[in-house]
Amino acid sequence: MTKRIPQILAVVVIAWALTFNAVAQPQEQILEHPEFIKMLELMPQQVTGLQRIWREAGKLADEFQMLRAQAQTDEEMRQLAADMRQRTPTLAESQAKIDEVLKPEQRKKYSEIGFQVSGGNNSSAQWVALNEWTLSFLDLTDTQKEQVRKLVEERDAKREVLDELVDLHDPEVQQRYRTIYGEISAGFREQTRTLLTAEQRAKVIRLTAEAPALRERLGLPPLPQPRVADTGLFQ
Repeated sequence: MTKRIPQILAVVVIAWALTFNAVAQPQEQILEHPEFIKMLELMPQQVTGLQRIWREAGKLADEFQMLRAQAQTDEEMRQLAADMRQRTPTLAESQAKIDEVLKPEQRKKYSEIGFQVSGGNNSSAQWVALNEWTLSFLDLTDTQKEQVRKLVEERDAKREVLDELVDLHDPEVQQRYRTIYGEISAGFREQTRTLLTAEQRAKVIRLTAEAPALRERLGLPPLPQPRVADTGLFQ
């Protein structure tokens, strides 16, 4: 079978890469911005270290996108998916690399800025990558950290099962996949919301409101208007 691979399989193959790029692209752009360097009080070697991390991620994502475009059969796409899973570092591994570059107080500010420039509360893409590390700007308690870890494990396990159940030949698979994937993400967002204190939720709302101004200060274009389903998480 040729040229009949549903687009959704391509989404499955590079879902992580696209999500990571949604965060990597704006952050790579601001790494040389004087305002960003000042906000984090970065040393030149730290800027270089962060640039290397994001550039490596971007190159890998670009490579998989190119290979995806070249794949013509189900088998080629499955092989690409297997290769991606083997070669792509996990989000935790990438975050560990950042931890090696930044001091603890810088990492906290970095997570806050990353949350904002990626859309904050208004971005469903942001919530795909949400975990204890990306929420560090909220000063989670040890109990909250453990609860978030469990929710992340449950969310990712559901996504893995969903990916394995994708029917390559179902003409409606793309819409079904998106619907179920969205339900998994919505459930995760709601469960996470209940773990946060009123003060933490208020901070998320404030940072989200300030995000457009921050993006402008850092030379980033405005984000697209969010869909209704992506808003009001912490209202």
